[in-house]
Amino acid sequence: MINKVVAELEIKSSFIVRFKDENQVTGLVAKMEKLFPLPNLPKKLDATLTTKPFAASPALVLQAIKKLKRGTAPGISLWTRELLMGLTFNMSTGG
Repeated sequence: MINKVVAELEIKSSFIVRFKDENQVTGLVAKMEKLFPLPNLPKKLDATLTTKPFAASPALVLQAIKKLKRGTAPGISLWTRELLMGLTFNMSTGG
């Protein structure tokens, strides 16, 4: 698995540990795996759609956008209220 580890390990770019043979490297790797075991992660979720899609009317979308606060920082999507309002220019007229 990790038998082909590089024989030089650089720490903080100023200190180099040199290993005489591969047994020292595998021993160090075994100690590190014991100290820092891999977490038991849950199984991956099924990628298939299990619920019905949600259909929102343009009026409902416009109402939700209007509830957002003005001048706030964007979230992870980087969309602000002001940007979203620009997309709703014709939503109220239906055209």
